[in-house]
Amino acid sequence: MAMEKIYIVQVRMSSQNHTEKASEEVSSKVSMIFYTFDKGTRQKISACRQRYKGPIYAETIAYPPKTSASSGFSRLYLCNQTQKETIEQRILEADAAMKEIHPDLRAAVDFLPLDAAEIGRGALYEQIADSIKYKVLNQAFEKLAHVVLDENSVLTPRTKARLRKMVDQLDALNILEDEDVAAKIASIRQKIEDEAIMPLKGELADDLKVLKGRFHALEF
Repeated sequence: MAMEKIYIVQVRMSSQNHTEKASEEVSSKVSMIFYTFDKGTRQKISACRQRYKGPIYAETIAYPPKTSASSGFSRLYLCNQTQKETIEQRILEADAAMKEIHPDLRAAVDFLPLDAAEIGRGALYEQIADSIKYKVLNQAFEKLAHVVLDENSVLTPRTKARLRKMVDQLDALNILEDEDVAAKIASIRQKIEDEAIMPLKGELADDLKVLKGRFHALEF
């Protein structure tokens, strides 16, 4: 079965720092900046960007993922068709919110098609697959951090249902339909069914440590 098309995502939102003309140098230490909008409006724009931009990018796979080792890297944000449709809806909401502040403001998104089949199984494929795997493992690890289970207790039906839903969400992250990622998700699902939560936490922590080491070694 052919892999579905994936996209590079770029969100564009009006900036609170937009100026109406070039700054003027008052002295060697002071410059006058002529903002387009007053301070109150700039604060509203900043709040709107924070409200929408981060959550929109959270729908994507960041490459390389955001870790302490890669905090200074430029990164690509990737999505599949399903995620693209979600992002398109959210950008409409962001654009409407921007225009409530001022009619000249806007939010938009660009999708650059990237044929997954053309990536092949080379280095780029492996690095993107590792980025997907990192997000899958990290998301599972963060969810499980709130689950306390020892050998004398069992998961409540409500907690187990919530964890099953979490695993279903992990499946949606595998935008390359990578077999190794799918196998890892299946392993997480089985350990949750077996209620082997503590071993699973340890396994996830070890795997994340290995992946962080790979990203730290990448050269950009």
